Amino acid sequence: MYVLAYFVVYFQCDLQDLLVDRLVEQVDRLREEIAMYEAQLSAQSDETKAAKEALTEAYMEIDVCIKELNDKLVKYTSFCVIWYMNTDCR
Repeated sequence: MYVLAYFVVYFQCDLQDLLVDRLVEQVDRLREEIAMYEAQLSAQSDETKAAKEALTEAYMEIDVCIKELNDKLVKYTSFCVIWYMNTDCR
């Protein structure tokens, strides 16, 4: 009876050690995953910031182009009116 009790206790200790080892391995794996996800988040945040800056710059360039186009349109319109007034087409 004593030997049987010893094996039961020994088996339970081994089982507990095995379960603890598995839990420790799982915790380590999850910590690695967390570190990986944090690194990905950091990289994506940097990429998002760079993309927003590029987009802002593109909007500013578009605004400059629109202003230049409007200036040229005003000049062209003025030229056309002056040309029309100075021709015999009236």
